[in-house]
Amino acid sequence: MIFRVSLPFMIPLLILVSILSGQAGKWQRAAKMPTSRSEIAAALHDGLVYVAGEVSLRGSLAAFECYCIRTDTWQRLAPLPVGLNHVGIAAKGNTIYVSGGYADLRQKHVSDQLLAYDIRDDRWRVLSQMPAPRAKHSMIERDGWLHLIGGIQHRAIWSYHIASGRWQQDYLPPLPAHRDHLSPLQDAHAIYIIGGRRDESHEISACLRWRPGTSHWQTITQLPTERGGQVAAIHNGCIYVAGGEDLQTKATYASHDRYDLLTGKWSAATPLPVARHGSASAWTSDGWLVIGGGRQSHYRTLISTSRRVDLYRW
Repeated sequence: MIFRVSLPFMIPLLILVSILSGQAGKWQRAAKMPTSRSEIAAALHDGLVYVAGEVSLRGSLAAFECYCIRTDTWQRLAPLPVGLNHVGIAAKGNTIYVSGGYADLRQKHVSDQLLAYDIRDDRWRVLSQMPAPRAKHSMIERDGWLHLIGGIQHRAIWSYHIASGRWQQDYLPPLPAHRDHLSPLQDAHAIYIIGGRRDESHEISACLRWRPGTSHWQTITQLPTERGGQVAAIHNGCIYVAGGEDLQTKATYASHDRYDLLTGKWSAATPLPVARHGSASAWTSDGWLVIGGGRQSHYRTLISTSRRVDLYRW
């Protein structure tokens, strides 16, 4: 039997196939970041991606910039009160929060401040002193709490209640072991911890999950490649992991892997166009942005920082 398809039906069908095959599952270039930098962090709020922190040959600088997804443009904002790198960042309401970090390249001066940026006023203030200095950690916002996860020699998770301004150290269970340069993710059901390294020397492959109401972190899978300083995203029940480095081999990765939370299986996705680590990332229902980073590992990060921004279409 022969099926005949009319031309009016075929034209929109061919256009749709072309769009899907040309965009979905592939990387494309976005506007470059104004400042070339690595060891940065990003938070998404109302269609804008805010990027804080920096290491480069110029030192630890106070650059703070935002990217508009709709217009594919960047804007420089009021700089951080002090130059910082390896910070945590999160957004809630009309405020961007930045926690801890190093104030120098030698990583001798560690911040113990939680900073708040008012989006409407383009102004920073010191919001609170943290329980102690902390760096190489990550921060997420969930249900009105800011959670500081990981960092050098830190298992305990510090939680800051935004409304009351109080700190709590047992709101979430501690990590099973020290872990820095990690990527936290969350969905409606759980918080996930992806990658990282221990004691600045051993990359970690175990991926963890915490479900509300439970008292411990559960190992759910192992990364196909151990790495720290990677970026990660979660979309439609899948975790995406890209980039990163291995301090032992001095390798920097372009590999990109996808983990299906339902089936528990990994699959390879389209690699990053340029291998790098220490990038920032943010994602929406349309795609995943990977911003900046260092193209070379360890101290050579300083001579290989990038302004590059890549967009992955789901």
